[in-house]
Formats: sequence, C-alpha cells, structure tokens
Amino acid sequence: MVRQRDRMYSEWLVLPVTEDAKERSTSVLQKFPCAAGRNVVAAVLHSLASNLGIGIAKCEPSTLVSDIEVNWCMEVICFGLRLPLAEHEAIRDCVHVYCEWMQALTQPKPCVPKPVQDDANQYFRRMLRHLYNLFEPREDSHTDMISRQAVLCHQVLRRLQTVAQESTKIEKETWDEILRFLLAVNDVLLAPPSRKDDMGSHMCERILTALFEVWLLACSRCFPSPNLWKTFRELCCTWRHRGALVEQWNRINLILTAAMLRLMYGHHYPELKLALKSAIQSRRVKSRVNDEEEEVTDLDKVLPRRAQKEKGINPPKMFSSTEKAKEDEALTIAGELNPEQLAQAWYRFLHVLGNPVDLCRPEVVSQTPGFYSLLEASDSIVDPFQNPCLAALPHIFHRAMAGIANLVDATLGTESSLHSRSSSVLEPGGSSGSARTTTSATGGSTSLPGMPEPIEIPSCLSTESFEAGQAEAVGTLCRLFCSKRTGEEILPVYFSRFYLALQHSLSNIE
Repeated sequence: MVRQRDRMYSEWLVLPVTEDAKERSTSVLQKFPCAAGRNVVAAVLHSLASNLGIGIAKCEPSTLVSDIEVNWCMEVICFGLRLPLAEHEAIRDCVHVYCEWMQALTQPKPCVPKPVQDDANQYFRRMLRHLYNLFEPREDSHTDMISRQAVLCHQVLRRLQTVAQESTKIEKETWDEILRFLLAVNDVLLAPPSRKDDMGSHMCERILTALFEVWLLACSRCFPSPNLWKTFRELCCTWRHRGALVEQWNRINLILTAAMLRLMYGHHYPELKLALKSAIQSRRVKSRVNDEEEEVTDLDKVLPRRAQKEKGINPPKMFSSTEKAKEDEALTIAGELNPEQLAQAWYRFLHVLGNPVDLCRPEVVSQTPGFYSLLEASDSIVDPFQNPCLAALPHIFHRAMAGIANLVDATLGTESSLHSRSSSVLEPGGSSGSARTTTSATGGSTSLPGMPEPIEIPSCLSTESFEAGQAEAVGTLCRLFCSKRTGEEILPVYFSRFYLALQHSLSNIE
C-alpha cells in the first residue's frame, strides 16, 4: 500500500536545492590562494561599502556602469561571503552591499548600479545564490563569532522578506529562486541533529518563520509548483527533530484554517481566537536599552542587546514602530489569497509535515542523512535514534497533537444551522490515526534489522513519554465523534478506526 506522503506528489521529483545551492555559490577567486582572495575582498568591498551611505542621509551614485564591472564585483562579493568568521568586517560589507542592491526590485537608491536596476530580477537571483554562503556553518567557530554571523543572516532575511512583500515586479523565475534559497539555507542549518549553541539552534526559529511566511506570500503572488511543494515537504520531514518546525506548522495551519472557516461559513461564524503568541518568532516584549524602547527577539537569545552594542555589532531593530502595531504578518498575507489559492495552500500546508504520528517514532524521524553523518564521529551511538537531540520528541509530538486539536476544535465551532459532514473533518487532518500508534517507541531494548544484538532505547523515548500527546489525540477524537448531530454522515470506516484507537489507548492504562 502506498502511503499518502508518497502518493500526493508521486509524479513529481524532489529538487536537489541544497546540492544546487552549493554548486552555484562558487567564485573564481577560489582558484587562488585564500590570502590573495581575502586581500581583493578587503580592498574592493571597502570602496563599495563606503558609497552606500549607511549611517548618513545621502549615498553616492554607483561608479559601476556596465554588466562586466558589476559581474566582476559580484565574483568578489561571492568569495567574501565565504570567508572565515574572523573576517567579520569584510563579510559585513558584502552583506550591506547586497542588501542595498536587492532593493532594485523595489525603490533602488543611487548607490545601486544602473545595470542592476535595469535587470533587477536576474541580478537578484544571482545575489541569492551567493548569499547562501553566508548561512553555511563554519567549523571551529566560537559563540561570539556565531552570534555575529546570526546578526548578518537576520539582516538578509529581513531584506528578503521586505522585497518579497513590497515588490510588484518579481518574475516567476525569481519567486522560484527565493523559495529554493530559503529551502536550502533551512536545510543546511536544520538537517543535522541539533547541538547547543550551534548556528542551527541560534537561527532555527527565525529561518523557519521566513520560510513559512514567504512561502505563504508566494501562494498569493505566484503559486509554487508541485516540485517545490514536494521538496518543501520532504525537507520538512528531515527537520522534525526541531521543535520550532512544529510551532510554525501549527501557526500557519491555524491562520489558514481561520481563513477557510470564514470563506465557508461567512463572518457570522464564531471567531477563531488565534493564540499565536508562543509560535511567533519575535515576542512583543519591550526592554529599555540606553533609554530606547526596543523589541526583544530571538536574536537576544544569541547575544544580549547591550553586549551586542559593546562588541560593535549594532543590531538593527527587528521591527519598526509601525510594524509593532500590526498584527502578525502571516494574517495579512492569508487575507490576500483568493478562494482557490486559500484552499490549495490550506490543504498542502496541512500535509507538509508528513504523517504527524511519525513524531512519536524516533526510529523514523532519525532516518535522515544528517543523523547518519554523525554516526562515525560518535562511539557511544550505534543507531541514529539514540542521538540526544531526539529527547525533545515527546514534547514535539505533544505540540503537534495540540495543534491538530486546535484545528478540530475550530471546525466544531460551526453553528447548528450549518450542515457540516463529520467525515470531511476527519479525512484531511488525519487525526483518526493519531491515537493508536504511539506504542512504536518502546522502552528497554529492541532488535533492528541487520543488528546482531538489541539496541538500547533511551528512557526519555519510552512509550510513557509520549502519553501526553496520545491523550491529546484521544481527547480530540472523542470531542469530534461526540459532536455528531442527527442526519450527519460519518463513514463506517471512521467509526471503526475511532473505536479501535479508543480501545487500544484505554487498554494500555495500567
């Protein structure tokens, strides 16, 4: 039997976005000694950055007047973005130049070269390919260097989101490149098992927020192709050990479900309270720093604001004063979708995490290249599911079940005069199977194919550790089936699955 995950996009290929990003982010300066390339970057970028007018009211017009001149400088910038983090000033100048040039798709300043303004889409795509280098983790980097790298990555993501939201001339090829770029940088940072204070842990919530919000925006501007949707889902399934992924998934699903309910039942439908506070990347908490109100974001988890300023990082505010007054950006984006786009986006986002029940199966979640790559470096781990980062799976599974419960509760809020079909509620969410498969993660030891002896399973991944998520799923199923009204149709297969799930769950109570 073909699983739904394999059936949904069975005729489409997964795009090798990460491999392509690595191949397309090379520079001719890599053919020369690193010291020579570093000297070229320092000389060229100092001149380019000084013309940007950062910190002053006026910028200087660009002296680059031909495509050849611009392309030569871009080769230098591409190499500069690959430099070790110790070369922070050179990398920072590269980021500043590209962030200004990216505005060619909106309102370019005089410092943006004329060739870039004339062919903004083509140059924008090339800049994204180069900026992939900025997000690649560097080896042997200490916390302070990673913090500086994270600040620059935040800056690029902010500019990318601003351009995507404000530009009216982004071509389809450029939209595809934006989504491929976001998939690639998320994959390079999130696919490996999480470790304390690594780049992926620092940037996890921010890059996932950018990916989900820009993807939702693309649904209204230039709906992603099936290839991209399949790639999105396949990569998400390799990031499921990251709790922030489930939070973003819950957040977008709730927003789209609220929009779907308004579309189907009108504004008289009971308003769905969007409890997004825990899922929103930037928490609206103010602090006083040098008598200045600023918003505390996840960047402050990387390095406190005062420490950032003392180290000369000077991080820009994550939100302007006008943005603080706005609702979550994703709410606004969802309102731009037409009915067909909304229905398609809702259904596809709902399935982007694969089977949510797999979150209670560490032996499934860990079957990724990122986990296998670390086996050789550890003598104590003989199977990927023994990686310590999977200790968070019980909580992640519980959050996923709670998110699905929110969607079901929202759907059950319909008025009695509205004749909904309970079977249709059961079918897309897949909740009917959520409560009956948690026993796959058993305590003690187990035998795996090809292994001569049983492998010890961490106690934190025992059956009991997933009971909170299982209870959430069972409670949701009970509320759903108890809401049946006279005349509604529920297929017998759903009744049988419900009773089996309930029997299985109750029989495991000691």
